[in-house]
Amino acid sequence: MFLLFLASFAFFIHSYGDEVYEFETYRVESIRERLIREGKLEDFLKEIDSPTEEPRGANETETEYYARKKKKAVIQNVYSFFDAQYLGNVSLGTPGQKFRVVLDTGSSNLWVVDKACLKNGGKNNPCAGKSAFNSKRSLTYKNKHRKCSVTYATDYAKGNIGEDTLQILGRKRTRIRMKKIEFGQASTLSPAAAHSPFEGIMGLAFRPIANDDMTPPLISAMHRKLLAKPLFTVHLRAIRGALSIYGGKFTYGAINKDHCRPVIGYQKLSHSSYWQFTIRSVSMNKLKLNHGFEAIANTGNALIGAPPAIVESIAKELNVQFVEQYGLYFGNF
Repeated sequence: MFLLFLASFAFFIHSYGDEVYEFETYRVESIRERLIREGKLEDFLKEIDSPTEEPRGANETETEYYARKKKKAVIQNVYSFFDAQYLGNVSLGTPGQKFRVVLDTGSSNLWVVDKACLKNGGKNNPCAGKSAFNSKRSLTYKNKHRKCSVTYATDYAKGNIGEDTLQILGRKRTRIRMKKIEFGQASTLSPAAAHSPFEGIMGLAFRPIANDDMTPPLISAMHRKLLAKPLFTVHLRAIRGALSIYGGKFTYGAINKDHCRPVIGYQKLSHSSYWQFTIRSVSMNKLKLNHGFEAIANTGNALIGAPPAIVESIAKELNVQFVEQYGLYFGNF
């Protein structure tokens, strides 16, 4: 497997088909941007850094609940604010029910908000205002009678697994349509989801990191030979301050010739689960780090993350200051 690493990215997967599809994404306000604008970021940081108890399952006895709690590890929170979110459209069911989802190369599960989530959570329900899947309105839905649980750093989604027709909605009425795709029906979301407009996540990584024995939708498309070539290309535009507008596109089955230049550099993947590769060196102005680093191309998170020592070296070179109030480095470029 190989990864094309440019300002745009192309991701190569084994299998061949006949079609090429282009799907536009649009940028929406990030959680961090919104909370800073509303003056709520500090309160939010305190909230997600406070110990919270996971709710008891609907069919779980009190004895089972406390037995499960004893098995839990204590995890120290880290903060992922999705500095810029890029959403795409998919539909599930017959007729299709439309959702705005994060197209995420850092995970492998497909899930959307379920109708049951609108009834949970009380006053501060993180599902409020989001489109939710209603299985009773689909002629092709099948209940798989399995549980689904996906965790992303401080965020999570939990519920049941269903099976239905998935359509990844593209430009000019094009679409990738697949029957009998398993997906998570999230009846519980983490509190942070209340601050974001996304209504689900479509994982674009590999099956080994998929939870609950689910097959990633794009892997299913490859197995069914729906694409012209075994690759997809990602182009995301940097847009400062603009919201809910065209933010780039995902091209499935071909190189994005509008944004990928003729000279293409290939980098072999170093892991079979993530889009992971080795960076030999990092340089910025007079700073050069030649230690060799493992990196993951993760379209679900706009942050460029690194170990603290490396971040501090880069911040010093750029002469930017850490603002403890927001947990961020700020600077003018």
